[in-house]
Amino acid sequence: MAEKKGHFEKGRWLDDEEITEDAAPGQGTDEDNGNVEDFDEKVAELKSSISKNLTDLFGVGKALITTEKGREHLAKKVKKAEEKIDKTIEDIAEGFEKALKK
Repeated sequence: MAEKKGHFEKGRWLDDEEITEDAAPGQGTDEDNGNVEDFDEKVAELKSSISKNLTDLFGVGKALITTEKGREHLAKKVKKAEEKIDKTIEDIAEGFEKALKK
């Protein structure tokens, strides 16, 4: 029986022939379960990013509601939405009329 070249990594035998550049340890493969400290760091970064984005979101929301420019901007968006809804209703009514005429 021929011996295969390989090594133990994290308690598992890995054949050197099976390890390719795409599946090298440290690239998120099954062989690389990651370091707990890396996950803790990634989770901390994610929490920080989410917190910043929520702060930004709430800041914009507050500006839209509490400032004159913000309210004007919202009014323009509502007006455009109303126009699109009216156009859609008209298109549907025209479609029904055409279908009834056939």
